[in-house]
This record gives sequence, structure tokens and C-alpha cells, in this order.
Amino acid sequence: MSSESSRSRHGTLAAEPSVRPGVVVGWNGSLSAREAVRWAAIEAVSRGCPLTVLHAAGSYVDWIDPVSTPDVAALAVEVAAEGVHLAREVVRACSPPGDGPAGTVVHHVVDLSVARRALLDASRRAELLVVGDRGRAQLAAVVLGSVAATAAARAHCPLVVVGEGSRYLAGPVRPVVVGVDGSPASRAAVTFAVGAAARAGAALRVHASWLKSVAPLDGLADGPAEGPAGRALDSAAGAGPSTDRRGMSGAQEAAYHAAVQAAAEAADLARAAHPEVSVEVEVSDELPVAALVTASLRAGLVVVGSRGRGAVRSLLLGSTSRELVHRSHCPVAVVHAVEQS
Repeated sequence: MSSESSRSRHGTLAAEPSVRPGVVVGWNGSLSAREAVRWAAIEAVSRGCPLTVLHAAGSYVDWIDPVSTPDVAALAVEVAAEGVHLAREVVRACSPPGDGPAGTVVHHVVDLSVARRALLDASRRAELLVVGDRGRAQLAAVVLGSVAATAAARAHCPLVVVGEGSRYLAGPVRPVVVGVDGSPASRAAVTFAVGAAARAGAALRVHASWLKSVAPLDGLADGPAEGPAGRALDSAAGAGPSTDRRGMSGAQEAAYHAAVQAAAEAADLARAAHPEVSVEVEVSDELPVAALVTASLRAGLVVVGSRGRGAVRSLLLGSTSRELVHRSHCPVAVVHAVEQS
């Protein structure tokens, strides 16, 4: 069902550049890397694409004792073999019966460069990059937080970060949650999220945030929108009568309207792409990271864009995204705008 290969762009291992990488997962033997490999293997099977287990040995080749370990390349291949073995087990367990040579093929890549360079290089050809959010101290943390953050900011494909203990998967009982703000990256995140929901047989929950504490803006009158226009805002977002806009300033009303519009547009985009997926919408006045962390308690995947904008407190890749990655109770996907990919 599966096979393996190895190569290094910055070492002396055999090269096989024609191999389609498909889903690429960073591996260093840590607990979060094991969870990442499991998640990536299941995702590769659902996509029907190859899986590449990437081990970047450059993080420890500079300080390892050449006397006790004269063949660093052999050690790196040995470490990578652990990840390949785990990946093949998961692929075998979740592949459809009778899925022979056409099924998910497992490759491995041993790269003697540092993790950041290896991951970013792999992302140029990958469909999806998957990493853990913790690393093994003995191996200089191949997938430590700073590496994941760098990959999220600069990767040429979507990135999924899987934390230790992130065993939950999207499915009938755990939805895919996507945070939106109307930006191009947000729309790209919706496209990714609804595709993931469709493959998993999960519902999609679209979330947009606005802040009551937003400062008044010049040129905007205080007071909530009234009449049909005001009621349309609530119905578009599915917020219903629980959203009380009485006493809002003009700036608050603008922030609320922007969140409602972003959520409604995202829902329309998702339904058009995958009519079979159930789409729910939620608009809240919480900080985006707080709302998404709460949503992750019952989700199988949380998806955000890598850029943001506007009065709904854009989901920027920075402290907010890093906090979400480390606090989320399920895997987090970071998606770039199409024009930035």
C-alpha cells in the first residue's frame, strides 16, 4: 500500500525530486510530532494524495558528538524511519478495503538543513504542511513554536499545527470552525475549511467577532441601525434577538455590521462550494482568539487566515494566531490569501 524514499537537498542522501509530496508533515519524534503524523496520514488518505514525512536534521548536526555518532546521516534516516513506520500504520488502518497501489503512498525526506528552511522549501510543492507545536529538546526542537510560526507566516501552502493531545478529528460530532473578517485570507480560509468539512462529513461553523469597546469613529453618528436594515443584520448572521444593539455608538454599529457582513459572505461562499455541508453562523462580541479557543473545545479543526483587516479585529498572524495555536484544544489551520500563496 505504501512505499518510502529519502533525499536531502543540503546533504549527501539520494535525491528523488520527481516525487509528488502531497501532504508534508514535519517529524522529530516528539509527542506532538506523533500526533501531527497521525493527523497528516488521515488527511492524506481523505485527499487521496501521497504523504511525505520530513525530518530536518540540521537542527542537531552542529552539536552532536562526531566521535559517538560518526554517521549523522544514518542517525537522521533512523529517526525518520520512526515517523515513516507510524505513518504507514495509520494509512493502513484508515485506508478503504482493497486500496492497493493507487492508495496513499508514504515517502520520507531527510534534509540536513535546519527545520525552517526545510519546511519552507517543502511547502513550495506541497498541498498541505503539517507540524507539531512542540519539539524534542534533545533534537533541538525541529517543530518548536518559533518554527511553526515561521512556517505559518511564510509557507507557500496551508499549514496545520497539531498540538500534543490533539486527538480530536473533524467529523459528524465535531465541526470545522473558521474565523472570518472579510479579508482575502479569510475567504481563502473559508474555501479550505469547507473542503475539510466536506471530506470529513462535518458541519462548518463560521465565526466573526466585533468588539463593544471599539472607539467612536469620526463622521459616524451614535445609535443603532433601526427598522428593516437593522433587522436584516441580525437575520443575516443568525444572531437573532440575543444581539441587543440598543445604545451602540456609530463605531460599534459599524463594527457589528462588518462582522455580520463578513460572516454572511463567508457562509454564502461555503454553501456555493459545497452545498452538502451544513453551515452555521455565529457573530460574537468576544475577542477572536477567545471565541475561537472556546469553539475549539467542541471542534475538530479551527481555520484562520494569515492576514486580516477591518473593524472586526482581523485575525493577524502574530500574537493572536500564536496564542490560538498554543491554546486551541484541536488542530489549527493557517491559510494565506490566494494572491499571496
